Amino acid sequence: MPLCVQYLDEIKPIAETNMKTTLYTTLLAFCGLVAVTQGAQGTVYLGNRVIVGNVVDEPIYMPDGVTPVCGTEYKASLFFENDTTPVTVITTFYDCTVVGARGYFKSVPDAEVSGTLGGETVQVQVGVWDGTGGLGYLQAAIRGMSEPFSVTLGNEVVGSQPPTFPAHLAGLESFRLVPEPSAGALSLVPCMAVVFRRRREA
Repeated sequence: MPLCVQYLDEIKPIAETNMKTTLYTTLLAFCGLVAVTQGAQGTVYLGNRVIVGNVVDEPIYMPDGVTPVCGTEYKASLFFENDTTPVTVITTFYDCTVVGARGYFKSVPDAEVSGTLGGETVQVQVGVWDGTGGLGYLQAAIRGMSEPFSVTLGNEVVGSQPPTFPAHLAGLESFRLVPEPSAGALSLVPCMAVVFRRRREA
């Protein structure tokens, strides 16, 4: 399997704009068949903009709901519903100088989904956060999750048929990030409650 991964990585840039590239298709099918004997993980096309085939065009916005997210400090990944642990690789948004790409994170055409098998249908959410300084989702001051949606994962093998292509995130809908209260602000809540109660008693 490492040899398959090596060749796929080498030709992926050529195939990213056309997932039906003959060489990529053939090699992906071969590697998928090999992986089945080892319990192949399900895969998705991790991207919020796909303009060919199953169209996806769902930009992500800042808290104002108008400004598209941009900048490589912003991260994105896939999560299982109501969970906060990423289950795919973590990708980044495009630099803000790329005007036409604002609101979109960099696509990963064949992202493996941890703990799954090809052909499974799972409930997932896309999570986005400000990863400045290497922060994870829960530590980020600005973050957000999409509404849950279902996706049938790629790499399914049915009888003698080859694996399917990584699944697009067709159920994804645009959403906006939310500022999270800082630890300092949260620590003031009990104090404010005491002050408010004393004023009412006075």
